[in-house]
Amino acid sequence: MLKNVNFKYLLLGRTMSNLGDSIYYIALSWYIMQVTDSGLWLGVFNFAIFIPNALSFLIGPYIDKYNKRMLLIICEWGQLLPILALTLIVFNGIENPYIICIIVATASFFGMNTYTIQDAFIPKLVSKKDLAHAQMYMSFSYNAVDYVFNALTGIMLKYLSLLYLLMIDVFALMIAIITFSKINYKEKLPKILTTEKNKTVFLGFKYIFSEKSILKLTLGGALVNFCFGGLSIYQVIIANDQNSPILYGFIMSSMAIGTLIGSTIASKIVLSK
Repeated sequence: MLKNVNFKYLLLGRTMSNLGDSIYYIALSWYIMQVTDSGLWLGVFNFAIFIPNALSFLIGPYIDKYNKRMLLIICEWGQLLPILALTLIVFNGIENPYIICIIVATASFFGMNTYTIQDAFIPKLVSKKDLAHAQMYMSFSYNAVDYVFNALTGIMLKYLSLLYLLMIDVFALMIAIITFSKINYKEKLPKILTTEKNKTVFLGFKYIFSEKSILKLTLGGALVNFCFGGLSIYQVIIANDQNSPILYGFIMSSMAIGTLIGSTIASKIVLSK
């Protein structure tokens, strides 16, 4: 799989993008808790992070119509610029959770959609027989590597200020943009017929409710994400009660170990069936 240069650039770009996501999510979660000392505000912050994911269906119909490499780069810039603005706000000592949540929601909207675009891009870059293994690599990057970066960021919070972490974040997103731009693939875009131009953005829901297996996956994923949202809040509160960002890092590390096992050993067993 890694001999496929275009897929390798896609995987590397995703890894660097994950690094950027992890840094601002973990660092700002801790920052919000330190500034507000409020579990409610932490919940609002998590809502701002994850609600754009629920709106991803709006961009779905456009992914097939436009060049996916170009869309990836646009989304990375859409994530980079808000984080850069947030860096300047922190540099000027502005502690306003309202502004932080609005900026983070904007960055998250673009960040969440990069994963949808990447998943749609994979079948263009790899052969059908390699699709399962390609998805396993991408799952490893999205889940295992993401959690490892979460753990490292939690530990770095002990030694680095939020400003320095956001600067690292900006650097990581810039590398992701450069990496995605190196993908050399001339995509043949489908011709949109006049009868197809007015297709509703809600078309995806039709597929979900018409296929029982997809519906079960969707509902199961929604339940898991709901539980994960609560876990994301409580692990920060627990670490804050102990006044220990390193404990936050260790909690994330334990999650990283479980995810590493799940995305490698368990996924291989599932794929073999």
